[in-house]
Amino acid sequence: MIALSLEILISLLIITSSILSLIAALGLIRLPDTYTRAHAAGIGNTLGITVMMVALIIYFSYFSEVNMLPRIILALLFIFLTAPIANHLITRSAYHIGVPLTKNHLIDELYPVKKEEMQALRAERLQREVREQEDYLKAMKQVHFADYMRDRRLEQHEQEEEAAFQTELKAPLRPTEELNDDETTT
Repeated sequence: MIALSLEILISLLIITSSILSLIAALGLIRLPDTYTRAHAAGIGNTLGITVMMVALIIYFSYFSEVNMLPRIILALLFIFLTAPIANHLITRSAYHIGVPLTKNHLIDELYPVKKEEMQALRAERLQREVREQEDYLKAMKQVHFADYMRDRRLEQHEQEEEAAFQTELKAPLRPTEELNDDETTT
């Protein structure tokens, strides 16, 4: 009798979980903007998975010899921690990149905060770009100066070689030494 009532309870929980997931899927299709869609998906799927996990806990507690309870509870905690945070970060990033609200939203309460924050971020980014450009110009000046000095040393060396060559050309020819008799025989 208890087994039958637990099976019915587990079946009802699984059906409830399926209905919640179906409602979340319909919310993704039917709701007007990104924010309400993310809200429906986040809450619907989190609740659907939670109800499914409760059904698993009941099943493995009464009908199975395998102790799955710690694993299921860890999975449930993981879902409870990650799903709302991920949903929040997705909607927040959508807001920050400028995904528009629907016309049904009368007031954008975050606009003044976002405006100040965006101005601060823009100013910080401009300062960083200016610093990067200044560093780049310094590096390029150092590279150009090093190239200039190398070219000057090369020119100076070439001039010295040319002067030495010209000096050799202008020098009178020296008479060749007489070969010793010993050197001629070899």
